[in-house]
Amino acid sequence: TAEIPVIALSLDAELAQVQRAFTAGATDFLVAPYNPSVLEEKVESLLAESARLKSDSNHKRVLQEA
Repeated sequence: TAEIPVIALSLDAELAQVQRAFTAGATDFLVAPYNPSVLEEKVESLLAESARLKSDSNHKRVLQEA
């Protein structure tokens, strides 16, 4: 599950809350009220990055097996 991106959504923008989210494993952080299109862009970006990392990992595994 470490490779699953997580976006924390909160009403609290205090630094301690942001730090807790990232310490807990959040990939990104948005404070409400947030723009839904910004959330959508962040989700798309994180999914693309996750897919790229998975592809890179699979490519390295194939090379090691060869």
